[in-house]
Amino acid sequence: MLYHSDFQRIRDGLNPETSIDQAIDEHLQLQLPKIFKASYLSEETIWIKPRVEDWCWIVDPVDGTENLIAGSPNVATSVALINPGGECVLGAIHAPLLKETFSGVRGAGAFLNGEHLTGNGNISRNILSMAFPCRGPAISDLIGGQVASLLRNSWTIRASGSAALDICNVARGRWSAFFEESTYSWDIAAASLIAEEAGCFVSTATSKHYGDDPHVRGYLVAATRQLHSQLELILKGNNVDC
Repeated sequence: MLYHSDFQRIRDGLNPETSIDQAIDEHLQLQLPKIFKASYLSEETIWIKPRVEDWCWIVDPVDGTENLIAGSPNVATSVALINPGGECVLGAIHAPLLKETFSGVRGAGAFLNGEHLTGNGNISRNILSMAFPCRGPAISDLIGGQVASLLRNSWTIRASGSAALDICNVARGRWSAFFEESTYSWDIAAASLIAEEAGCFVSTATSKHYGDDPHVRGYLVAATRQLHSQLELILKGNNVDC
């Protein structure tokens, strides 16, 4: 088992890394080409820029490293397969401490532990999970305004520390929506596909063709189709009748 409590902290700061991040990354670099031969990009190999024309695995060995360090079970490994056109065609997110595995295949649906996902949960109010990236004063001020706008419009806000799992929780109908102002491909590629295949709507600051720039994606909104347009208006500072 690659997830365990006896790990070393390799790097601290805003982007921490542990020996578990490294071990999972090394394991997937070795095993994924046996499943399908493709180039490889992960949060631990950000200096590599795959060629756009290649098939590519995009991986986050541990999404939620700070959660792992703190002892929270909200951590997951995210794997996405990107075709030569830059489109995600296969995604899997495994959360071993929660005993949950999400998966999606473009055009064939999304699943949680083998059960089909529809994105239609029993949500009695608008609940949004949100990430709060540390990217400097400008982003902090922007996010502060977005939070104020959400609260004015009667949204309940949660933060779990794992973008991949939060997007999947929109796909399963646990949350109404997820929003993050600053994301990377390894954070969102697999989870976005799973949400879309579950019937949710996902929008980003740029195109969803990961070959354009596999490193930087900008903001992401994932929501039920009924709420997506309303949520985008609110995040721009508008008051919307709920």
